[in-house]
Amino acid sequence: GDAAEETEKKYDFDNSRHTVLIAEDDRDFRAYLAEQLSSEYNVVVAPNGKAALEIVERQKIDIVISDVMMPEMDGCQLCNAIKTNMDTSHIPVILLTAAVGMQTRIETLQVGAEGYIEKPFPIALLMANIANVFKNKEISYHQFANSPLTHYNLQQGR
Repeated sequence: GDAAEETEKKYDFDNSRHTVLIAEDDRDFRAYLAEQLSSEYNVVVAPNGKAALEIVERQKIDIVISDVMMPEMDGCQLCNAIKTNMDTSHIPVILLTAAVGMQTRIETLQVGAEGYIEKPFPIALLMANIANVFKNKEISYHQFANSPLTHYNLQQGR
């Protein structure tokens, strides 16, 4: 099949669900992750960081799950690009890595990833990480929404 066509493959889209972008160059693993995550989330897939970044800039993505080792743009570069752009910096990123070295762990923190998971991992661990990120965002959003200055800021059109 055509790569672009596969990249654009949409699983059933439901507006009440969060949308997860999976950036992973291994076709089989990408399909496996998409299949597993589609039970809970809308899923969009990308074969590398460069394609993933284009998707993030074009459509509403709630979280990015990215492999670290990828051609064209690796996961750390992708995470850094997302986090240093004002329009996308709020999007959480979870990195997947086979490299268990301390350097990789340090780098994932330096680029501002919300988490990283070492391969191989049980899918339940990834699901729990994603749910946790959304739960934490929900809490901080409510704290922000309920702070007295928020209403003032919103009225001022920020």
